[in-house]
Parts: sequence; C-alpha cells; structure tokens
Amino acid sequence: NGESVSQPVTIHAPTSGGPYPVILFTHGFQLSPSDYASYGEHLASWGYVVVMPALPGSLFNAPTHRESADTLKALLDWIDAHASDPSGPLKGRADASTLGLAGHSMGGKLSLLVASEDSRPDAVFGVDPVDAGGGPMGGDPIDYPSVTPERMPQITVPLVLLGETLNGSGGGFGQA
Repeated sequence: NGESVSQPVTIHAPTSGGPYPVILFTHGFQLSPSDYASYGEHLASWGYVVVMPALPGSLFNAPTHRESADTLKALLDWIDAHASDPSGPLKGRADASTLGLAGHSMGGKLSLLVASEDSRPDAVFGVDPVDAGGGPMGGDPIDYPSVTPERMPQITVPLVLLGETLNGSGGGFGQA
C-alpha cells in the first residue's frame, strides 16, 4: 500500500546495479536479524537484496504465528511498493517480482505459512523450521496454525528444508 514499515528491518543489498531478486529472511524465536547478518551479507554478495525483519516479542510476550505471518505479508506489500524507488530504502535495487522466503526455526515455519497463503513467493528455504504451535504456554490452532502436513499441498513453489534429525527430542524442555 506504499506506507512505511512499522517493523524495523535490516537490509543487505549489492552496492550497485540491479534490480536483484529479493529474499525475505525471518529470524528464529527470541533471535534477531543481527544473529543472521553473515547470511544477509553473503546473499547480498551473490546478487540478492535481503530484507530481515525484527519481529517483536519475547518469551512471554510474543505475537501469535498468525500475527507474525500477517506482518510478513505486510512486508511483502512494502517490498512491492518500494522495490523500484531509487530514493527509497531499497534504493531501486530490488526486483519484487522475483521473491524468495527464507527463515530459521520459527522464521522457517512462518516462511512456509506465508507461502501456503500468498502467491508472491517464488521459492522457500527453511533452515530447521519448527512447526510448533502455541508458544511456550500453548495456544489456539487458529493463532498457531500447523503447516505440516496440512498446508504443504498449498506450497507449489520450489522448497528446501534444511535441518538435522539426530536429536529428535528436546530433552524434556522445549522443541527439538
């Protein structure tokens, strides 16, 4: 809609040229974009504009997964509106028509959730996506919708899920 972003974002982009494909990279639970700065810098060096939102919340005051997915969709609107503006934050370097979603842990799950509901992403890359619902205190499935297996048929773009399976248990506290 062309309005400003209400979420802080970190942007990594090639220093000149473009337009370049966009990756919306979402951090894991209780982490921040700064924890993934090396990812953003590396992807930018390979010719991607990387937008990394700082989702709000803490262990006991986090938005629901539904609210976070809606925030990511609003960021997609913002990217669409500002991608080609040479004086804007994306400096005209972003090609919003070539878009990937990526994320780690909760961010990976949110990327999958958004891709199951929005036709704009061209690919999804989940790093250890955790399809947990309800946060630390549980929650309503409407607010914390499960992606696997229920929504996987709605994801019709190339998909990479990168993770490990050697510690299938969180040891009694937390997720694997």
